[in-house]
Amino acid sequence: LMLRKRLILVLVLLILSLLSPLAHADGPAFGVDEIVEAIKLEVMGAQAIESGSPKVQIDRFNLTLKVVAAKTSQGDIEFEVPGIDAVTGQGFSTSATHNISIGMSLSEETPVTVLSSNLGILPAIQNIKTTLRSAFNAPPPFKVTTLDFTLEFAVVRTDKQRYLFEIIETHKLNYKAFATHTIVIHMSVVE
Repeated sequence: LMLRKRLILVLVLLILSLLSPLAHADGPAFGVDEIVEAIKLEVMGAQAIESGSPKVQIDRFNLTLKVVAAKTSQGDIEFEVPGIDAVTGQGFSTSATHNISIGMSLSEETPVTVLSSNLGILPAIQNIKTTLRSAFNAPPPFKVTTLDFTLEFAVVRTDKQRYLFEIIETHKLNYKAFATHTIVIHMSVVE
């Protein structure tokens, strides 16, 4: 009977700890709006910086963010994007997350903005555009019908106020235990 009571107490404490507001003991977390806005700026910057022929333009992108949920003190559910702390290496495990999937397209009204700095996704997009442009220009000529580029990334906190998007390198699997996010960039070639 005493063992049963202890087991119930441990289970209750475990459930309460999972439902408590995020204390971020597992790692840093960021506002969903903050991360979506930063990614939009990265994509806009990658679209604006274009050189060479043929032009590789971004048509749209699909973003899948892992999010963690917790009840606020008012009883509402709060969602945040989990990250990894660059100093301590702590982060949220993938088992503690939910998904938010967002599809966005660049419209004629989207301003063309060249960013003076980047957070990690912009140079990856630029690099693949340059590499593919070189491949397109090599003989024999082919018509490109689809061009999709998938990036898996982590949000890494570099200090208390800043973060960057760390592209996951497949030969470095140290981020695989943590919640990572995916962006699929759909591009087309304009001749």
